[in-house]
Parts: sequence; C-alpha cells; structure tokens
Amino acid sequence: MKLRLERITDVDDPALLPVSVFFKKCFPRTGYDLNIFKKFLEKSRRKKYEHSDWFMLYLYDSEKENSDHVLGLLYAFAIIKKPDVNFVMTYYIATNPDSRGKGLGKYLFLEAQKQYFDPQARKAGFEGISGYFGEIEKEKDENDADFDARIEFFRRLGYKKIDLDYVFPDIGNNFDTCSDYSLIFLPTDKIIQKEFIDNTTLINFLQEYFRAGYSQNKPTETKELIHIKEQMTRWVRLLPLEDKI
Repeated sequence: MKLRLERITDVDDPALLPVSVFFKKCFPRTGYDLNIFKKFLEKSRRKKYEHSDWFMLYLYDSEKENSDHVLGLLYAFAIIKKPDVNFVMTYYIATNPDSRGKGLGKYLFLEAQKQYFDPQARKAGFEGISGYFGEIEKEKDENDADFDARIEFFRRLGYKKIDLDYVFPDIGNNFDTCSDYSLIFLPTDKIIQKEFIDNTTLINFLQEYFRAGYSQNKPTETKELIHIKEQMTRWVRLLPLEDKI
C-alpha cells in the first residue's frame, strides 16, 4: 500500500464524487452531498475573507488503479492572520470502516499537518500551525455508532475540551444559535502551556472564525461571542476528553 493525500480545490475534480459519497456514509446526519460540496468549493474559490482557507483532503492507495476507493478524509478550515491567529478548525475526519485500526486516521492528520497546514502557516510568516480546534457533539446520539470512536480518536491525538459553554452562530440556513457541541483544542509544540489556553488567543481565533465561516455580513462581536467572553477568566482550562463531554 502506498498512501497518498490529495486536496480537492475544483468542482470538476473527478475525486469529488467518490469523496462526497464517502463523506455521506460517514456523516449521514449532516445532509451534505455532492451539490453542497460544490457550493463550498465555489465559495472558497471566490472567498472574500483573505485570511481563511478551506481544506478538503482525501487519502487513497496510489498503487491501485482505481483511486475512487477513499481510505480517509479530512475537512478543515484554516485561519491564519498576523500577528497571533494561526489555527485550524478540524470539522470532519474519518477513515474507511474496512481499514480502521491500522493508524490511518493519525497518519491522515499528521500528513495534513505536514503537507498542507504548516506550509500554509509558513507562507504567512509563522513557524507552523499553533493549534487545532474542533467541534464535537456533547451527547451521544443513539443512532451514532461512531461517537465513542471519535472521542477516543481525538483523545489519542491529544485534543482536550475547552472549559466553557460553547455556542456558535447560525450558518445562514435559518438555524438558531447552536449549543449542541463542545469546543476542543490540540496545542502544538508552538504553545508551551498545555493545561490552559489564553483567553485573548481564544477570543481572537473565534472572532476570526465566526467572521470568516459564518458571519461575514454581521457585526464582529456576535451575541455568541459575547456569551463566550462573559464566561472567561484570564486563562481557560483544557480538560481531558470524557465519553460524555
């Protein structure tokens, strides 16, 4: 097996169809399909916010003639802005059920960091990405057989739960403020403190994240960001991931 990690940047990429089918099998509750991913790619191509970038990455065996057999995917959003916002939001990461238990998820994550995220940060003058955020369900859905595996995967990578009541804005589809997820964080070697996150760092990231991902036409300080800020002390604790977070 010769693993290869590729990025999809164009709606005409022939890999987009098998990757979107694979995504739908892994995350059926999202409702994401080929047309939605095409819209994301179009939005990314004509993005108005210069400090953000979408990454749709997929892993496959390059020794096989048919590269439609997707072994894994990672869907992420990087926000890199001087002087101190240099982070990635990992939205979705999954591996083929037939290939699990072989370390492909960790390989996918580390290769994405090496091939895509750190180089992106270095282009902006940073040494590399400072940390990885993520959003994960607070409660296990009885129909979600992979919930425990996701928690364990993020735990093994080193992610921790940020100790606050996390909410984020609607995404333009008439959704109300969402509070069903916890915010998790993986500090890299660029961050010395591993048990806490500085509240200024956290607010700066969320401000740019909400603006770029959700609220480009809204005020910089959304009600969700104000709610988060009201909870904070100077340092926000990073807690171990538990089965129920």
